[in-house]
Amino acid sequence: MSNLAPNDFGVFAIIISYFAFIEIFLSPNIGNILINLKKNNEKILANFLFCSFINAIFIFIFTSLIVLILKFNNFQYSVYLYIICLARIFNLYPTLISSYFQKQLKFIKSILITNFSLSLSVVLAYLISFKINDFKVLILREFIFSFFACLIAIFLKKISLKKNLLNIKAIKLFMIYGYKYSFSQFPQNFFQPLINLIVGKLYGINNLGYLTQSLYIFNAFYKLLAVFTDQILYVIFSKFKKNKIVFIFINMSFLIAILLSLIIWFLYNFLFHEIFIEKLSNNKWENIIAYIDYLIFLIVPMVLYSTMKSLLSSSREYKFIFINLILVCLICPILIYINYLYLDYNLLISYIIVYTLASLSFYVYSIKKF
Repeated sequence: MSNLAPNDFGVFAIIISYFAFIEIFLSPNIGNILINLKKNNEKILANFLFCSFINAIFIFIFTSLIVLILKFNNFQYSVYLYIICLARIFNLYPTLISSYFQKQLKFIKSILITNFSLSLSVVLAYLISFKINDFKVLILREFIFSFFACLIAIFLKKISLKKNLLNIKAIKLFMIYGYKYSFSQFPQNFFQPLINLIVGKLYGINNLGYLTQSLYIFNAFYKLLAVFTDQILYVIFSKFKKNKIVFIFINMSFLIAILLSLIIWFLYNFLFHEIFIEKLSNNKWENIIAYIDYLIFLIVPMVLYSTMKSLLSSSREYKFIFINLILVCLICPILIYINYLYLDYNLLISYIIVYTLASLSFYVYSIKKF
């Protein structure tokens, strides 16, 4: 997205953050329920889809209320929340089908729905950015991703609603376990939108753009690892609970993360660092180099954090996850505010400290528990 300025990414982050607060309270996590169920039949899929669309109606209503409130407070971008809302509604079906394929251990189909659609949306958005060179192209990227993910999911599996609707057991599973899991994830889902609003307020929209785009670069790479830590390992941990094989995979993912960090650090510092400086020098993105320098140190804590959270989630240790994530939500904003007042270090240092502490606490707790 080199055609866009840091300010565009900052504005986009603010818009997404407001919508994220709606999703936190109204979107149950159906993926993890499907993976944990012993059987995923057509009745469960059909009723989960039905409940998701009922849920989408409430999301649209609350989006309208937030838009009215933001308009009243002179937030000029509030209308774009509707496009994000529509994109999320399109994403309901692919989320359901992707989780279904993960349960069936058909990871290629799951990756095709999510990662392929994401890559396609980024490429198309980049091409569009030559015509529309502001934050609107980022809003379009969200819609393009959901649209193509939905098309691919429909192509790979169709759900029949005619004979399978209104199964009370399936609806109860959706309502009780979906919202229970979402409640356990509340601090994590609340975390980034909160940080975005704090950074935007304290450091300005430009610095928020540098932070979110550097994290986007990190996440684009990390999604490849997340297929292993968040999807494959979650399924493995669900099947081999309290087994020695669990810690073999944990240590393996940790070692892989360390090895990758060392390789990337070497490549970046000895091959690409000078190229980055030369290419971005006297450019609107010049200041992002300081953020990229710290991204490498985020790999190990994030991999360990995701791996341990997958283990604890598969064992339904939601209470400990919730307490841990609450601490993450409290500590990181405090570190950012202290940094703003006294230290003036890079904002990513707060992320590195917080995720290191969180992953270590997960690891110690898991050793004692299992």
